[in-house]
Amino acid sequence: MTMALRFDRRNFLAGAGGALMLGACAATMPGARASFARRQFVLEAADGRNIAVSEWLPSGQVAGHLVFSHGWGGSPDGCLRIIEPMVAAGWHVLAPLHTDSEVHPDKARYQQADSWPNRVNDMRAVSRHLGDASYVAAGHSYGALTALVMGGVETTIPPGIDAPLRDEKAVAAIAFSPPLSLPDFVDREGWSKLAVPALIQTGTLDNPSFEGVSDETWEGRLVSYEAASPGHDRYAMVLEGVDHNFGGAIGSRLATPDPLQDRQLDAAVAIAALFARAHGLRDRQAQAELAGRLSDTYPLRLMRK
Repeated sequence: MTMALRFDRRNFLAGAGGALMLGACAATMPGARASFARRQFVLEAADGRNIAVSEWLPSGQVAGHLVFSHGWGGSPDGCLRIIEPMVAAGWHVLAPLHTDSEVHPDKARYQQADSWPNRVNDMRAVSRHLGDASYVAAGHSYGALTALVMGGVETTIPPGIDAPLRDEKAVAAIAFSPPLSLPDFVDREGWSKLAVPALIQTGTLDNPSFEGVSDETWEGRLVSYEAASPGHDRYAMVLEGVDHNFGGAIGSRLATPDPLQDRQLDAAVAIAALFARAHGLRDRQAQAELAGRLSDTYPLRLMRK
């Protein structure tokens, strides 16, 4: 795509979910934790920045690698309700702290337009850190877009970033509540370039309303599923009664946790872990089990094309 890089705050925040109210994975602590090792370390970006990376290792055998991208304004700690069950399922998880995070120590140095090239460089640095190993790209909100781009979705190429943005080492993508099509950034043609198996999640309350923007509905968040070509193991998961942050379970500081959405989140992450094994590891037994979970009815609809 050759469109000029231009971010309109109203459109961007409406599509990506908003900086704090909708798209954030702010630092919150979940309940009980599984047994695993966690550490933090620093990688150097192509532009010389330091990237703080959180890393989790399962207590048993490592099934595979998963690189997780948090939402706009968020942090890996705000997404622990997604990350920790994936670790418990055997995944080695790496999650960079992006410069748009509200807790990034140098956030004030960066403009909104810096966030996209910085995210691309963050993901590339983590990929380099993994050497030749393949990985599953995953994320929430803006991070879901980040993960899908690693899997082939095409956006505007930001200045200073080499094309293509896709990482051939990303063999599958998991997208929790990705954004809508965004003017001058990613359109339906760009979404259609998804090249790997993918799981796209949204909820029936996941409407992209922010600062009075309410002309789109949750169905728009499935554009990456609808635009992708069929026959390549693309899944759409729609959860009844679920909003952008699962009632606050994914780090929203402006929402009250909802027990129903809490249970739906657990169900969604269980499907995500099954998908990661089925298509990140090409596990035939997991593929068959995932096929058995397909359903056209709520509370959890799971579709495949």
